[in-house]
Amino acid sequence: MKRISNVVVAVAFICGNMALTNDAFARERKSSGSYQSRSGGGTFQKNVNRSQGSTTKRTTWQNKRGEGSLEKHRTWDKSSGTGSYSGSLKTATDKTATWGGTVKKNDDGSFSQNGTITGPKGKTTTVDRDFTKNDDGSRSVDTVYTGQ
Repeated sequence: MKRISNVVVAVAFICGNMALTNDAFARERKSSGSYQSRSGGGTFQKNVNRSQGSTTKRTTWQNKRGEGSLEKHRTWDKSSGTGSYSGSLKTATDKTATWGGTVKKNDDGSFSQNGTITGPKGKTTTVDRDFTKNDDGSRSVDTVYTGQ
């Protein structure tokens, strides 16, 4: 009896690992569910698409105020050390915000980000950000917002 249970455990372990391995290489993942918050609750749907050097995430939600959405897109070209990002948010009360920009890996290993954020009232803010690695292994971030 003990020998059969060991075989069952081994087969279950192998099948579980195969399922996790296949899922880890998935190019598209979807999830949905419900949530609770102080103002009530609602439902959500999330979709993530990945390909080499690119990721797109889209989330929508529904609650008593209506429906909202969040979409984010990122690219990265490892050979050139450059990437881009963009996103948009639409609330259930029809307020929108958008953002986007570029990221570059510098010769010294630091990263520079340049982008813009446009808020719900149409005002655009420029964002310039530098990420550097310190000698002790920690990281420093220097951010300048223009047009707030």
